[in-house]
Amino acid sequence: MNALSTTISISLITLLALLTACSPSLTEEELLARARAAFETGDVAAAELDVKSALQQNVENPAARQLYGEIYLWQIKPDAAVGEFERALRRGDGAEVRLLLAKALVQAGESAELVSEYEAGSYATLDGRAEFQAAVARAYLAQVDAEAGKALLDQIDEQGNDYVDITRAIYALQVGKDVDGARETLLAVTQRSPRNAHAWSLLGIIANSKNDRAASEEYFGKAAEINPYRLGDRLEQVNALLRQGKSQAAAENLAGLERLIPKYPEVNFMRGQLLFDEERYKEAVDSFALVLQAQPTHLGALLLSANANIQIGNNTSAQRQLADFLSLQPGHLQASLQLGRLLLEDGQGQRAEELARSAIMANEGNPGPTELLAASLALQGRHIESAQVYQDLAQLQPESSEALVALGTQQLVAGDSDAAIARLEEAVNLDPDNGRAHQRLIEAQLALRNTDAALEASNTYREQAPGSPEARIYTGRVYLAMEDYDAARKEFDAALALDPGSAAATS
Repeated sequence: MNALSTTISISLITLLALLTACSPSLTEEELLARARAAFETGDVAAAELDVKSALQQNVENPAARQLYGEIYLWQIKPDAAVGEFERALRRGDGAEVRLLLAKALVQAGESAELVSEYEAGSYATLDGRAEFQAAVARAYLAQVDAEAGKALLDQIDEQGNDYVDITRAIYALQVGKDVDGARETLLAVTQRSPRNAHAWSLLGIIANSKNDRAASEEYFGKAAEINPYRLGDRLEQVNALLRQGKSQAAAENLAGLERLIPKYPEVNFMRGQLLFDEERYKEAVDSFALVLQAQPTHLGALLLSANANIQIGNNTSAQRQLADFLSLQPGHLQASLQLGRLLLEDGQGQRAEELARSAIMANEGNPGPTELLAASLALQGRHIESAQVYQDLAQLQPESSEALVALGTQQLVAGDSDAAIARLEEAVNLDPDNGRAHQRLIEAQLALRNTDAALEASNTYREQAPGSPEARIYTGRVYLAMEDYDAARKEFDAALALDPGSAAATS
């Protein structure tokens, strides 16, 4: 730095010091008035700064402690708010502060304390005040005494009070199961108080219950816009965007949350979902790993991480995660079938059987676990038992040609060839478009050396699917078995004309 620059810098510092010395400092009352105005217009940061300045002048100023508690409530820090309101009350017994303390206790999960003090008469000065009665009603509900809370709520005559009406909506949802009534009440709150973030948030929860993702995005988005400190609402907004396939908007919103709470499990979970949807499975696994480090029992992360591991061939990790998931959610259909398929691929027939039997008990009437059981028995060489299970499967799915194909195939392996042929023919008749049924029938006839019957079945297949190269290949295979090489060559040439890249026809 040269001499001129140094001189200029010193002059600026001197000027700032003089200006500061000449500026009149604000009193704590003036600071609090400015803080209250800033808070009511939504400038929470400015309000907090002025409150802190006022407290530097008078650390026990009850009005400052009260406003600081209100700021903490807005920032979703109810425990800190309780502390501020209690400090304010030590300097006086203002009814407004006691009401705020009651609300904060409910929000902080200290409902038992509020109920106890209410029943002991500690809040006698607030008796009959509508918002206080609503707060105590919420506390009773949290203490699983909805009857006492409802009786208190019914005593309130006041209409048009946001806190009271939101309490009524909460009771309608949780006690009366009146979703539509709660929604109407909350919409009325938002019409008269458009900046009531809690009402918008509850509307988002109702939209989720109705699987209305667009409404969920709108309502949670409004709550988050009004109060960016409501991180739960911001997460729900991202979730709604994800479920609608709005990946770009979800990523943009998620990036903001990642800057604020980078290690929060739900943020990492949603990042993993985005990566999974983009088929970036390895990166998705890494994101889910961060979730599981913090919450080893996070169901969504376990299930999606297992699916991502399957996609990248990490079947051992996928098996472990699916097993962990099922220990928390026994009988879960999707996880049971996925783990069962992995166990079959790994040759673990007995474990697959145990899993299948458990899943059958939890999903009575669903064919998936029954099919898994049949396959696991077949893997263990217990073909007669497997055929019997496939018989049960066919009865569960009388209109399914695939069930008949599976049954017929297993009956053939078990040695019951007549029953096998009958089932496979039944499958072909039930669904003539099922190429697998035709193919298994032809293979079964060839295995039994019934070449004439195999040729008849292959001709039926070829007629049913004239544009199918597979139908020509199977017919060619029958001619090979009959040692009619010229006819076989014609079929394979026809297959290649339909599919020049057919390795089966070429070989």
